[in-house]
Amino acid sequence: MNTLTAQSEANRWQGAIASMLSYSRSHLELTILLTKPGKKQNLHLVCGDCRYICGPVSWGNASIRIKHRKADLATGEIAVTDKAAGFTVFCNGVRMIRNVEPIY
Repeated sequence: MNTLTAQSEANRWQGAIASMLSYSRSHLELTILLTKPGKKQNLHLVCGDCRYICGPVSWGNASIRIKHRKADLATGEIAVTDKAAGFTVFCNGVRMIRNVEPIY
């Protein structure tokens, strides 16, 4: 997924509750779960080939930004950040999956 499309989808989830759902050491893959109270929906933000992860394991009022790191345009490295939460991931790919079961 390109960063513009990913950011458009992330924008729909502004203000959500974000939490690190899982991390696969063998695949270097982090899955962040986004939910909104009172909505029977969710979004899995999957960061692939993670090189750096820093921040809380869950936070409210998410404001996630997804963009190519300026210093690493040649490698294609992507920064997934939420400044207010102090959350940062550097990875080489992002994909999003809507409404993954279970949906609460």
